[in-house]
Amino acid sequence: MRRIDSAPTRDILVKLLHNDALGRNGDLAEFAGILKSIEGGFSLFVDADWGSGKTFFVRQVACILEEVNPFLESHGDLDGLLDNNRELAPYMELNSFLPVYYNAWENDHWDDPLPSIAASIALQGDACASFRSDTEAGEKIAGTLDAILGVFGHGGASSLRDAFSGRDLIQAYRDRETLRSSVSNLVDVALPEKANTLLLIVDELDRCRPSFAMKVLEQLKNLFTDDRVVIVYSVNANQLSHVVEGMYGQGFDGRRYLSRFYDLTIPLRKVDSFKQLEANGFIKTSNRFDVIAYELAEAYGMTMRDANRYLTELFRVRPLVLESRDGFVDDRVRAFADAGLVPTMLALKVFDADAFASVVQKFEIEPLYHAFSKSEAAMEFMDATWGSYIKFEEGKTPSDEDKVGARHELLETLVYMIWCKDRNNSKYQHSYQVLIGRSWGFDSLPRLAKII
Repeated sequence: MRRIDSAPTRDILVKLLHNDALGRNGDLAEFAGILKSIEGGFSLFVDADWGSGKTFFVRQVACILEEVNPFLESHGDLDGLLDNNRELAPYMELNSFLPVYYNAWENDHWDDPLPSIAASIALQGDACASFRSDTEAGEKIAGTLDAILGVFGHGGASSLRDAFSGRDLIQAYRDRETLRSSVSNLVDVALPEKANTLLLIVDELDRCRPSFAMKVLEQLKNLFTDDRVVIVYSVNANQLSHVVEGMYGQGFDGRRYLSRFYDLTIPLRKVDSFKQLEANGFIKTSNRFDVIAYELAEAYGMTMRDANRYLTELFRVRPLVLESRDGFVDDRVRAFADAGLVPTMLALKVFDADAFASVVQKFEIEPLYHAFSKSEAAMEFMDATWGSYIKFEEGKTPSDEDKVGARHELLETLVYMIWCKDRNNSKYQHSYQVLIGRSWGFDSLPRLAKII
């Protein structure tokens, strides 16, 4: 078993760009067009739900911009992707951007965000200076950073100071106007000779402490007023508006307040569930387990994070249920439980924990039936299964109501056999009687409670 939710390292980002495994290259190309159209200072929100792959998107933007900037070291790993006839070719016209990625959540232990933001800019600017062997530029960057950090005394910036040991910190710039000037100086020395725009990407803001998140927004708005700075916030705007409302009280319009901090909102669509499953090695075969899993991933509209969690469960369970059926190959009930019930229950476990709990703890059938109804293959499998042992009057065509009743009976039988531990329970006993003679492997069904 392996954890699917990978960190967005450069190797992974580049691989996903080359095979367009997330189906996002078109979105990245559109974003390049937006960047090209921006004139002067600008702020925008890249908005999507939690787990939708916002971090991967903005990190890929930074990855491409770093590659096309001639004053940053080329990794040579995007060869071919930026050719004139390729989807990402528009980025070749954006070779004067200096991208800086800032993870707000990783820095919200500071009292004030500006030192860590300044350090992120300085580190990228210093990397550019180092690539050009420009010692003077590197010293200017360090000096400007020291000036900014000096404003914050000996408190939250102490660790940052340690990281820049050997460079004196100036205890000055205590008023905000001078600090704004110092920030502008940092932009001056961070931008290489042919880079005219600093692209500051602020990620994970909606996961921060409310007070820190507000400080990030307010400080960037008030201090980064330079026309050479474009700020991209990667956020769940709905969640961030709730953070604002929680700070300022009931009735406060969080959305309207947030509109002060951006010029444009770009909604980021969800990653295609099929592409996400395939990208992580879960290949759709003719096996019903796989077909049902794919249909459920699409039907639930899973986010990238949801799909990764579902994949983790599928990879863990699939070999256990599909390789354990030796000797029961003709047992329709066991086959349905393993290849139909299991992927459906795993989808509930990931996407609707309350519904999952109601099935395994309260033996409620309706949430499970509703989940099955999202997959055509699952419903067909269920009908083929109950049709093999539930008999209607000879010559009578079962009505839709008859079919629904039979489906519920099959699911109830399996749920009680798998999760009910009270052998004296009347419905458990009924389920036991239903399966005797109809399923050779019915007595092994309770093992699924441990697997799922």
